[in-house]
Parts: sequence; structure tokens; C-alpha cells
Amino acid sequence: MAKVLAWLCGIVILGATVGHASWEQAFSDYEKWAQRKTFEWVIETEDKWKEKEGWEFLHHRPPSAVESESKWKEEEKGNRLVRHRWLLTIQNSAEVSYWQAKLLYSSLEGMTDENVFYNKDFCIFYYNKDREYHILPCTLYEGIPNGIGVDLPRLHPAFLAGAHPFRCTNIVNWIFDKKPPIFERLKGISPRIENNIYIFSVSGYQHPRGNWALEWALDAFHGYRPLRFSFVCGPRFEYRVLRWTQADGYWVPAEMLYTETNPSRQTSMRIKLIRIYPTNEPVAFPIPKGGTVVDLRLNDYVNSSNFSSSLKNQVGYLYIGHLPTKEELKRLAYQQGNLVPPETSRQR
Repeated sequence: MAKVLAWLCGIVILGATVGHASWEQAFSDYEKWAQRKTFEWVIETEDKWKEKEGWEFLHHRPPSAVESESKWKEEEKGNRLVRHRWLLTIQNSAEVSYWQAKLLYSSLEGMTDENVFYNKDFCIFYYNKDREYHILPCTLYEGIPNGIGVDLPRLHPAFLAGAHPFRCTNIVNWIFDKKPPIFERLKGISPRIENNIYIFSVSGYQHPRGNWALEWALDAFHGYRPLRFSFVCGPRFEYRVLRWTQADGYWVPAEMLYTETNPSRQTSMRIKLIRIYPTNEPVAFPIPKGGTVVDLRLNDYVNSSNFSSSLKNQVGYLYIGHLPTKEELKRLAYQQGNLVPPETSRQR
């Protein structure tokens, strides 16, 4: 009997190990494949805003859109429905990921195209009309803060760009004032398995937001790709794959639904794949010589909760063909009135 029990325990342990190896290898293989591809998506967004006192608008918007929002916030007394339609092109390479959201339609006046360029250390966000380039210490795995742009902060790279799901803290990091250890937490748990769906759940408490819960569901039938992602922290955020397609032997979401629910707003985004093709040309750096730059890299971490306070560390300059180092940024900040002196020694 003891031998039988030992044999059964061995099967359970081996099964868990093989499962872990399978999805971890699947993440790695898919990410490497996706880093050589360009993805095109059509995104249809519908925002339902509730009474006037519940409206919450983003921090960084085109001036014309801000004026339009202010006008209808004053005029409207009831609910407001806003719709957008985007064509999103994501150019991936081993070094960078360039997201270009072309606005096809908006029921809100003054909207414009939005872009974010990620490399391994930072990202660059800009509007096509504005041409003021904001550099933030955010990678593809972290995404841009909720407060910059309209829909780009909600677009999850694990679903749209092939990024490693468990390394991504998009949306989750909106409530944290430092980088949340999500990857470490997820790696340390065993999934619940239901009909070949591997479900990973973690939860915790974050002051002042309260309790939060995160869940990933991986579909073993479709190469351990994420089938569902949900995050609850009062508001609820969820991605769900509705249809699949195949490219080069990999399963890719063909259609997804993103939903976001909080007391003041209900958002739904229907995301459909148009095509995938190789990224044959080098991905161009977006800032032209002479471009106006607002650089926030002197902040160690920028997300939704600290975005406003991080602006005190911004440094402005014109791009001359290369970006300043951190020490050069500190000197520029000091020259522009930042009272914290640079680390390099100065003559008295």
C-alpha cells in the first residue's frame, strides 16, 4: 500500500512539474516568436459614464479633447456614452515594441492618434497632433499609467503583443506605489486545473485601496495561452478571449473582450485581429531631431498612483540625436530649478 501511495504521489508531483515546464516553455517560445511579428488590431471602445459627480477623466489629454470634455460635463446631467474606434499596429522586434493607435472614429471631439514606443528600459508616449514626447521609466511589461492617453493603458501586452503573461503588471500596478512582486507570487503557486484550463490566483491587501485579487486562466488546448485575466480591487477589470486563430503553428487570439466596471464608469473594448506579418524593417525611433521632450526617467517608478507627483521630477529639452544619461538629466534638472544637486561634484 505504501508503495502504491508513493507511486501516486510521484505521478502528482511529476504532473505538476511537467505542467509548469509546459506553460513556462510555451510563454518563452511564444514571446520569442511574437518579437519578430507585427500585429494589427481593430479596437472598438464603449464608455458609459454615470452622473456628473462620478466622472473621472485622465490626466494627460490633448487640449482640444479636454475642452470638449469640459463642455459636455457641464451640459450633461445624466449618463454619457462615448465611443472610439482604433486601428492599432504593434511592431515588435527583439529590442522594442512600437504601438501606434490610429483613431478611426470618436464620438468625442478633439481626439487624436496615440503612440507608445517601448524598449527594455523606458517608453516614449506622444500624440500625433501634440508632438511632445513623454519619456517614462516604464517597460512593455508595466505599460503606461492610467492617466496618459485614452485606451492605450488598458491594452494588455500579453494578449496583444505576445509578452510573457506572468511578468506583466499592466492594470494591476495602478494601485501600487512600487513594483508589485506579481511574477514571484505566481511562480510560487500551483494552479487549479479545470477542463484543461490552468487557473492561477493570488490576492492581497494594498492600502488605501483595500483587498485585491488577480487571476490568470491558461488554456492548455491552445498552447497555454491566456484565456482570461481578471483583477479586482473594488473596480473589476477583465480580459477574455472569445475566438482563436493560428499563425505559424501558434494559437493567437482572434477576438477578445475587455470589460472594466467601477461606480462611475463601465467600459467595454472589443478587440479583433486583422493580420499578423513579419517585422522585416528595423523599428524606427519615434523622436525626430529638434523634437520637444518631457523626460520623467529621474523617477524610479511611475504608475497611476504616483503619476501626478512624478511630474515634479520632469526635465524638458530638445532632442539632439541621442538621449541624455541619468547624470546628464540630473544636471539639466538642477539647471531648470530642481533643488536636488546632481551627484557629480561641483566647485564651490
